[in-house]
Amino acid sequence: MHRHWCFGERSHTTELDTFKAMLWQGRVLWGMMVYDSIRALDWLLTRGDVDGSRIATLGMSMGSSMAQWLGALDER
Repeated sequence: MHRHWCFGERSHTTELDTFKAMLWQGRVLWGMMVYDSIRALDWLLTRGDVDGSRIATLGMSMGSSMAQWLGALDER
């Protein structure tokens, strides 16, 4: 399962603290989450047991927003 920043095993600090720290580094937390989702898709497509023509995304709550962003930014 893919876990985003601040969730699951990647929850080393609060979401607010991570957001602030990234701003100081010139990054945006949501942008990093979208980037990670695109990279997860890249990884899936390297696997022989994945049919790249049948990739889909969905989510609930923040996951639904991520699904929309991923679908808009990556045409695969």
